[in-house]
Amino acid sequence: MSLKIVCPLPAEIGGLSPQDCQEHFGQIVRTVFQRIGTPFADATAIGTLANWTALKAAVDSTKVSVAMIHENMLIPAGEAITEGGDDNTTTFGQSIIVGAGQVVVTGTYRGLPAVNQKELKAFQSEASVFGNLGVYLINEFGQFIADNKTGTELHPFPITSYFISDIDSQGYNTHNKNNFQWNFRAGWSENFKIVPAIDFDPLTDI
Repeated sequence: MSLKIVCPLPAEIGGLSPQDCQEHFGQIVRTVFQRIGTPFADATAIGTLANWTALKAAVDSTKVSVAMIHENMLIPAGEAITEGGDDNTTTFGQSIIVGAGQVVVTGTYRGLPAVNQKELKAFQSEASVFGNLGVYLINEFGQFIADNKTGTELHPFPITSYFISDIDSQGYNTHNKNNFQWNFRAGWSENFKIVPAIDFDPLTDI
């Protein structure tokens, strides 16, 4: 993603809010897929089992698909895209930040049946167009992690380039594994919100 430059600059530099506490995702162990455009109204809505039950049964674009438990999900930090640096291509040899790279998320399913592999591979088409498919994250504590970009509504994070591999089988004393990955756009986590479930356990009840 290209770097957005604000010009002209405001009269003073922006202020910084105090950090009253720390926020951590913990281990992400489950994901929920949904098309972009039908967010939960607020934290109460996303935390209520009846809403999830209805969305799982939906037969339109509001439907959610809850993936099975996965392992080893890693979300790396985004990296700057630069030009030049200690050479003659830029003034004074300064490196210039011109953008930010995609964030490639990876993880693994263990012992995935064939029917689940086929269902997950269907999301490769869904995610081929940016802005069509998104994911909610569920951590080890059964908390939802969602995009709070509009203030109260909770959206899935948009993803692209979804891929799930064929089985990785290493033979004796090993399990079958399927690796998966997708891309988050740079800046994906700027409006994250961690929300607890109210009347159910997202790890077992949906």
